[in-house]
Amino acid sequence: MAQHDYVIDNQSFPATRTDINNVLLAISSTNSGTSAPSTTYASQLWYDTTNNKLYIRNEDNDAWIPLFLLDQSNDKAGTLATEIDIEDASGTNTAGTALTIKGGAGTGTGAGGSIVFQTADGGSSGSSVNSHATRVTITDDGKVGIGTASPNRLTTLSANSGNAILELQRANANTTGATGAISFIASDTHSVAAIDVIGDGDDEGGILRFLTTSAASDNYYISSTTERLRIQSGGGISFNGDTAAANALDDYEEGTFTPIFVQAGSAISGCTTSINSGKYTKVGNVCTVEIYLKSTAAGSTSASSHLGVGGLPFTAANVGNVLPSVSVGYRANFNTANPTHGIVQTNQDYINLYTLASADARTNSATMIGTYLGSDTYLMLNATYLTN
Repeated sequence: MAQHDYVIDNQSFPATRTDINNVLLAISSTNSGTSAPSTTYASQLWYDTTNNKLYIRNEDNDAWIPLFLLDQSNDKAGTLATEIDIEDASGTNTAGTALTIKGGAGTGTGAGGSIVFQTADGGSSGSSVNSHATRVTITDDGKVGIGTASPNRLTTLSANSGNAILELQRANANTTGATGAISFIASDTHSVAAIDVIGDGDDEGGILRFLTTSAASDNYYISSTTERLRIQSGGGISFNGDTAAANALDDYEEGTFTPIFVQAGSAISGCTTSINSGKYTKVGNVCTVEIYLKSTAAGSTSASSHLGVGGLPFTAANVGNVLPSVSVGYRANFNTANPTHGIVQTNQDYINLYTLASADARTNSATMIGTYLGSDTYLMLNATYLTN
């Protein structure tokens, strides 16, 4: 390690030889020293042995530019550059130069090297160096991980509960009708679909929209963008440009329930069944049920109370002057008379059954009372009603 002013003095031969040897030593050791050379030249190299940094003198010969930090303990180098800037093209219509970052290639069956991006965490007070953490990993087989070193295709992972795992943000998140945050692009560069989050200029909740584009005639030129689906800020899904919250679909479910024979809405004491199957589909506030019942014992009934079917999965809404009707598909072995129809009782979770008073369907209906339930009674029905 040596430094020199690179000037051979006018002196006797032995001293000249020593001077030349010192120049060569300075060159071969890259002007190594604990401090910068006292005599400097443009584009001169200097290795700082105190901090293990390699510098180059700028062309104005008034500053040192750091090039690399050398880890002498582990025999590796790391860049000190705060910006990697590829030289711009010169002349007319000349393509810019690509920047290629490569992980080291393996040999034989050995895996290739990954590309790893790390940042340093903020630390506590003091002068100790904060530790680094891996933020982005590109594996040798092309998988990309954000916040994880073991990605599966494109994988994002948030270490903190409640934080967004993947966040896409456009320039102005409060602009109504701005370009979608995620777009799917066709080969002719036209966007054919988008997922868009918009606000109305205030800071309350946004709206999530799914959009597709329409084609004009046979050339498939994208002429307009049409909203197909919207997730309302208050919940619910609306379709094809309908923005009214009241029209949004806010529930869909399917399931089963256990219907029972009831009188005046209450279970019949001693009544037993061998079949009590109930299925329902609920779309928004509309519920459709299918029921199959078979009794094995009539139980204790009263001739003055409505016979019905209880245990509906949802309570019927109280809608003025509207009593949802019931379609009776099959009934058998009721005592005296079989029910012909029924009504879903508002604000209740049961159906009242009725039978015609005479064979003439134009006459008033009479109440289907409890004494008509037998010990081997079959009943199949379906109903559609509004819920709360």
